Amino acid sequence: MGNSITIIFGVVGRDAELRTLQDGKKVANFSVAVSRGQDNPTTWFNVSAWDNLADVAISYIKKGMSVQVQGRVSAGAYIANDGTAKADLRLSAFDIQLPTKRESQGGDYAPEGSADDGPPPADHQNDIPF
Repeated sequence: MGNSITIIFGVVGRDAELRTLQDGKKVANFSVAVSRGQDNPTTWFNVSAWDNLADVAISYIKKGMSVQVQGRVSAGAYIANDGTAKADLRLSAFDIQLPTKRESQGGDYAPEGSADDGPPPADHQNDIPF
């Protein structure tokens, strides 16, 4: 995974939650489910957006909406409460693109310059590390 850039397109699993660290930095955390079709399991990413991007995430990222996130992926391992080994994928975001709501739905999700109407081009689909 290293320093490569990853782009995911999926559905937000939980609203963005804001935390302020002891050093004053802000981080917003939310999850994104990425589906690769009916015969493949859904992959979940825990996304972290920092500083100004955290403010955007808190204002606009809501459960159930589609989102495209670009960032750097890392993997983690942990032992769950039931004693089983688990793994998770984390994405440290440096860009978030929100689809535009249609006028008939009453407005626009995204701030100016941050809207996208669909998934990334097919060649970026291979950036997902699984």
